[in-house]
Amino acid sequence: MLSKERIKSIILVLLIVNCLQLAGQIWFNKKLWPTGYNFFALNFSYLNNVFSKLPFDRFSTTINSTVKPQQIVINGGNAREVYYPGQKQYVDTYKTVSDACIAFLKHEDLRGNVISIDEWKSMLKGKSIYLNYGYSMDFEVFASSFTESSSVFSNTGAVSAVAISGDNVTNETIICLYDKTSATVTKHLIGGNGERLLKYIESVTFGKSHNKSFSFELFWDLEQENAPVKRNILIDSFVLLPMESENTNIITAENPLENEGIVFDRIVNALGYTPSSLRKSISVENITSYVENSATIKIDPIGIIEYNAVDAQNGIPFQNGKDGIYNIITKVLEIAERVYHDVGIVYMPELFVSSDLITQKSGNLEITMNYSFNAKPIILYHNNSQKPFDAISAQVEDGYLKSFKMFLRTFDIGEEKITLIPAIRAIDLLAKHFDKKTQVVVEDVFKCYCVNQDDTTIAWGIKTDDVQDGLIIIDANN
Repeated sequence: MLSKERIKSIILVLLIVNCLQLAGQIWFNKKLWPTGYNFFALNFSYLNNVFSKLPFDRFSTTINSTVKPQQIVINGGNAREVYYPGQKQYVDTYKTVSDACIAFLKHEDLRGNVISIDEWKSMLKGKSIYLNYGYSMDFEVFASSFTESSSVFSNTGAVSAVAISGDNVTNETIICLYDKTSATVTKHLIGGNGERLLKYIESVTFGKSHNKSFSFELFWDLEQENAPVKRNILIDSFVLLPMESENTNIITAENPLENEGIVFDRIVNALGYTPSSLRKSISVENITSYVENSATIKIDPIGIIEYNAVDAQNGIPFQNGKDGIYNIITKVLEIAERVYHDVGIVYMPELFVSSDLITQKSGNLEITMNYSFNAKPIILYHNNSQKPFDAISAQVEDGYLKSFKMFLRTFDIGEEKITLIPAIRAIDLLAKHFDKKTQVVVEDVFKCYCVNQDDTTIAWGIKTDDVQDGLIIIDANN
């Protein structure tokens, strides 16, 4: 048996090793060395590689942290709370709904009854927990985000949002799945824990206010009958509109590829290629290209890394044959995180899915993801570009990665604060962007950071069904 002193010594050594590893990650991630002291810049990639090989959370960004609701709304009837990723309340509530969803997915029969949209609205106005994902996904992806196994994956519909409640009389848990594509809601009843869920909702919303409303509660999703002037801006029924203004810190953004000592060959390694086996060239625009007969890798110092295969079979193999969406996203994230590690960034910025996760009939899949900071999406521009850049975009065909593009950035909290106008005011200003004769449907309204090189601000992002202007940014200066 080990003596007490020996046990203390072992614990002390482990604590010291852990402290050194964490200090090293912070040191290299924040570049905490004197300006112009090139030893660290030149040896950065090597030293960071040593630290990153230690068995401490190698891949910190997993699909479980990416395929999650962008918003959790707790409806208490007379009060409403809204939580976002990163908040402790979000984590606590997500654990509660996870237990309910896991029980549902392990149920013998996943079939449910289709209910009306009016019944769905009544559920959101009553005591319930609403999970707004912000995109639609195959039922398989939804199920895989909670559990690796379920009784049946026979549900063929997509999932865009989920509402969970309980029945005081039968003690059943009520789970409703909303498919935005088909505008259908499927209701499922699971035995047990209904009363417990209702008590949780009551405890969270007790004494809270009701300062956020769904569009359908304000009747902004409908045409006004007999109105003298036709309303040209309609808002999707299930968009949640905050009524208050907000004072928020802006963020700062940096381009990791501008750091001295970054070796582009390491990025090529992260993509699974050997740099010495590729033809390397540098264009007049300072873009470094690595070329082989079947694929090209381009690295632009502004922060863009782009991979393209001539055809899918010559792309990066994920699996022989077709792979599930959940596994595909995991592998895309692993590539992205390897790239960040190999340019000297220990922790990749937060990411969220920004495209539907629905397999096409051909079996192909296109994925886009974007960065977020403090649970707010980041809209990336460069040189005042007309359209924003995605943080990650990938195209997968038959189990092969055919194309992959990243816009590398790191973010930190800034000192300046900006007061963001209320969402209602932003909707009023939106009308300026469209002809009064054109009717536009607002599909989402969200707070976001806008980053254009060194210029950052806080703004409202308004997603519309307009083909030309799908995303409108309304900032504090409007």
